[in-house]
Amino acid sequence: MFHKAIDFRFLDGTAMSVTFEDGADKRYDMRTLFSKYTQIKALENRFLFLSGRLMGSYDICWNDGLDIEAETVGLESVQHHIN
Repeated sequence: MFHKAIDFRFLDGTAMSVTFEDGADKRYDMRTLFSKYTQIKALENRFLFLSGRLMGSYDICWNDGLDIEAETVGLESVQHHIN
């Protein structure tokens, strides 16, 4: 099953909230990938982090070398309840 993202918003630090087609809203912190993919640490730069864009329904991209699949967020994040 593919998790199709329809929207996302930036939270504090390197966290984001991603809304999926099924209505789920999940929180994901890019910091969890720092030890596995050292290039992701560049997202500690808030200006760079805030430049991210949803590309189609399947990727969140910052530049040619920095992106994350919506599927990863859908599978590895926790449900986020918006107040």
